[in-house]
Amino acid sequence: MIYQRATLALREAGIDDIVICKLLYGASPQHLRWERQTSQCFRTPAEAVLAVLAGFRPIRLPSEEG
Repeated sequence: MIYQRATLALREAGIDDIVICKLLYGASPQHLRWERQTSQCFRTPAEAVLAVLAGFRPIRLPSEEG
């Protein structure tokens, strides 16, 4: 599930490839186009937005194909 207000705050800041998703332990920034990635959970969506604005990005993992 996507936190729409948090994602909208990123869109207004000009970040179009990151969304804030609800995970088991909190809000997590996720890249839209990556199938496999690792990220960090934050307590609130607002904390996740602030982290992304400060430069935090998810890390792309290599695919299992090949």
